[in-house]
Amino acid sequence: MKLYRSDDEIEISGSVEELQKVYKKLNSIQDKAQIVFEFDTNGGSGHYDFLESNLTVTVINIPASARYVDGKGVVIEGNVASLKVLASFFDLDLEAEVGCHYQWDEACDSQFVAPGTLPIVISIA
Repeated sequence: MKLYRSDDEIEISGSVEELQKVYKKLNSIQDKAQIVFEFDTNGGSGHYDFLESNLTVTVINIPASARYVDGKGVVIEGNVASLKVLASFFDLDLEAEVGCHYQWDEACDSQFVAPGTLPIVISIA
């Protein structure tokens, strides 16, 4: 699974099975929890600027927000309800084809996504 980043967007790309694992972990997140996902950084970054090795998801009491933090990688913080909405974007059908993708920030309102968050594309590779 890969985590691509540019200054204005993030893409998480993997097989349906890999993305389903992310879904299960995010969907079961509880108050005050923190989950760290690790990604493969081998290969090129395509049309993105960077391949990131870590994504840290932390539960705090705000709508979800994604950002890049030097030394930490990509960080997503948000309340449980917001993170469960994010999780739903990883719940892909087992028959979904390579190239199928969803954009998290475009489908949610401010109740679930904080203004200024980095857009996240979830795609099947």
